[in-house]
Amino acid sequence: VGPTCTVFIAADPKSIVRLSFCTLFDSGYLTRGLALYSSLVAHSSPFHLYILAMDESAYTALTRMALSNVTVIRLSAFEDPALLHVKPTRSRGEYCWTCTPCLIDYVFRTYGVEMCTYLDADLYFFSDPQVLISEMGAASALITPHRYTPRYDQSKVNHGNNTVTIFTNKGVFNSLTGSNFNTGFSLTTGLSPITLDVADLDGK
Repeated sequence: VGPTCTVFIAADPKSIVRLSFCTLFDSGYLTRGLALYSSLVAHSSPFHLYILAMDESAYTALTRMALSNVTVIRLSAFEDPALLHVKPTRSRGEYCWTCTPCLIDYVFRTYGVEMCTYLDADLYFFSDPQVLISEMGAASALITPHRYTPRYDQSKVNHGNNTVTIFTNKGVFNSLTGSNFNTGFSLTTGLSPITLDVADLDGK
């Protein structure tokens, strides 16, 4: 993904009345996911969080909690034939990475949100994430650089320059190529085969 051309421009992030976030985790990451939620409650502008429960234990626990401003998505309702086809070839962690762009697309298609920001479940906010989202301006997507220290730089090994920790998208994927785009995107390398107008948190 590179900042080479503008494809589609949606509403300015500042005009969004309620922020839409999505994340995914299993029961092993439940406490981290709840910490993320509590930090959004404490610091975020009005928001709604879509949680993909990666196992039945997480789904049961989350639905029983009935958290405000949260929609819990059952894994069996989310998975499509393409995901199920590759699932046996992925480790648990790899399958979560595979599901990430599919989850963003699912939220767009199922809930009709204007813009959606994926958040890693082990994030914790100490101030309003709206500040980060506003940095994308008129760009179609926001990506986050790893910012490795030189000693631990893995960007040239297998992780690339950017992380999926925070990824904001304005529906460009689905607008470009239809609902199957994110599945193909996630089942290959995890890197988009097209170029978008991208903003990152270093302003590049």
